[in-house]
Amino acid sequence: MKSPLLKITILLVILATGLSGCLFGTTPTATVKVENFTLEVWGVFDTSAAYAEIIRAYSELHPNITINYKQLRWEEYEQALLEGWAEDKGPDVFLVHNSWLGKYQTKITPLPALLSVPRLVETQGALKKTTKVVVDNIKTPTLTEIKNLFVPAVYADAVRDNQIWGLPLSVDSLVLFYNRTLLNISGITRPPSTWAELLTATKNITRTQNGKIVRSGVALGTADNNNRVVDVLSLLMMQQGAIVVAANGRATVDNERAEKALAYYLSFSGNPALSSDGQPLSYTNNTWNDGLAREATDAFIQGKLAMMFGYDYQLPFLRAQAPQLDIGVAAAPHLKADGSDIYDGQSINLANYWLLSAAKKTKHINEAWDFIRFAALGTATDPATGKISYRAESYLLANEGLAVKLKSPALLALVEKYKEDERFQPSLNQLLTAGSWYRGQNPSEMENVFKQMVDGVIYQNKEIRQVVSPLTQVAQWGN
Repeated sequence: MKSPLLKITILLVILATGLSGCLFGTTPTATVKVENFTLEVWGVFDTSAAYAEIIRAYSELHPNITINYKQLRWEEYEQALLEGWAEDKGPDVFLVHNSWLGKYQTKITPLPALLSVPRLVETQGALKKTTKVVVDNIKTPTLTEIKNLFVPAVYADAVRDNQIWGLPLSVDSLVLFYNRTLLNISGITRPPSTWAELLTATKNITRTQNGKIVRSGVALGTADNNNRVVDVLSLLMMQQGAIVVAANGRATVDNERAEKALAYYLSFSGNPALSSDGQPLSYTNNTWNDGLAREATDAFIQGKLAMMFGYDYQLPFLRAQAPQLDIGVAAAPHLKADGSDIYDGQSINLANYWLLSAAKKTKHINEAWDFIRFAALGTATDPATGKISYRAESYLLANEGLAVKLKSPALLALVEKYKEDERFQPSLNQLLTAGSWYRGQNPSEMENVFKQMVDGVIYQNKEIRQVVSPLTQVAQWGN
């Protein structure tokens, strides 16, 4: 965030972009000091290669600005952010998860309606080169434009208090990874598309030996055997109508439907439990016990787990760790065979993604947001063909040529562009129906409530109705 102190005093020429008149009144020229400085950008899962082309193109337009992308480990990221800002060494731009926005809102400067960004321009005169500073006065997207430009989840997550708090380059959705070999040898010709089919497939795949499960159909049922317990339960409850998300991302809860969704999830556990009416649940679809690795990813890599829920960004890791496996990616299951859920003809999926946001403590708010705008919405024209592409495409296609899954776009224009491209499926096909909900200033509290629901039934012999009651707090998290 600190800037090198080199400054240049040169002629200023005002260029209004999308506006009439000049930002600084009617004076056509003025003297300005232009800094050479570095914008610090911090993220988690992406390497610098993912942003390399965007950074190169932006630096070409703004040679006085150096963009430094820093990748941090997931385990250290949030602590590093807080410590960095406390010491005035934090990022100008940072990646914030879509479920964290309430938590970090006080650390973000929302998108201004107008950005004023100086840009160095060198021209060759008759006798010598001259350098000018062109100030781009950029009108930023309105709330309506955000709704029209991005997939639906973005407006629900990124807009708070009639302001825009971040913009994404991609949006992911929950999918089902599967081991084709295990499905084939179990006589299953395709991955399950409904939760009922998932139950049947799991029974056919799961094998026991000496009372221990040695091959599991799917990693569900407990709060410990998969790190997607909150996501899967969220999806089940949204599809059942247990969690209803309003246009502003706030949620209300139907406890009776939530009990039904939780009962289904718990049915994959090998532990005794009581249903909402006090009767024991049937565990004929028991698919997990301590005969397997503790966590789903390990069991999947070992070839002992046929199916697990996750996101596209995990696929390169799975393939790198287990190159011998024939791994497929399927859409998340739904309640009905036609792909719909609680309402006929309407599918519900779960969104998961990161927003680029400008830190409140940045000294370069205009440039920080301009870089975000450039990365998320900027376009480029091929001089040879005249073909227009989005800057974000270089981020989506950063892994092109490798045996990995490409990132799914956040822009509706790119959803349309790539809708027939199987490299982006099945996640892309789910984006128009993928959503989440506002989880307040402490999203980890919500996660704990979900995990405590599962553990309360399995380990504390509580009834499902009893453990679901705290979910009513969800309605308050959004206030």
